[in-house]
Amino acid sequence: MRSQFTLEKTFTKYQTQGAYHWSCTYNERLRRYSPRSHALYDIPLRLLRQFHGFGDKKIGLDIGCGDGVTLYKVMLAGGRVIGVDLEYSGLALARKQIENRMKQTPELVNALCYHLPFPDQSFDYVLSVEVIEHLAKPDQFLSEIIRVLRPGGMVALTTPHRRENGILLDLFTYASIQDLSW
Repeated sequence: MRSQFTLEKTFTKYQTQGAYHWSCTYNERLRRYSPRSHALYDIPLRLLRQFHGFGDKKIGLDIGCGDGVTLYKVMLAGGRVIGVDLEYSGLALARKQIENRMKQTPELVNALCYHLPFPDQSFDYVLSVEVIEHLAKPDQFLSEIIRVLRPGGMVALTTPHRRENGILLDLFTYASIQDLSW
């Protein structure tokens, strides 16, 4: 199965660092809440809730769900979402983290983002948090999102912004993040 995905760089962070998104966002050893860590996930969810909502019958897709922090936040907010990732290790961590915290099993699918195993117009919303910058074929990825999104659906996609010199530009300040409460 891996041979058909040779164009993409293999992600090994989950094998070497474990559930690293969880340790940044929900680290119990930190003495204070980190708005910057939560903003990465909360901003797309806030936009989704504000402009589209979750609703009882709506279903979403989290492409590149990794170790599952976005899935968890959507599920906590009452949304139904399916997580998709290429890395089995990330999906295993997502399942473990969410089951331990919510006593629910998340819906997870191992798939390549260029060939999503869902029929056309299957989802009311699509989330993808900091995935597109890792892809060799972002246009094909976006075409798949359009294909699986229902008419009137919403996409919340994020990517880091780097300056020309390669340094990451942090657009969030503490003052702006404070305004993101649900």
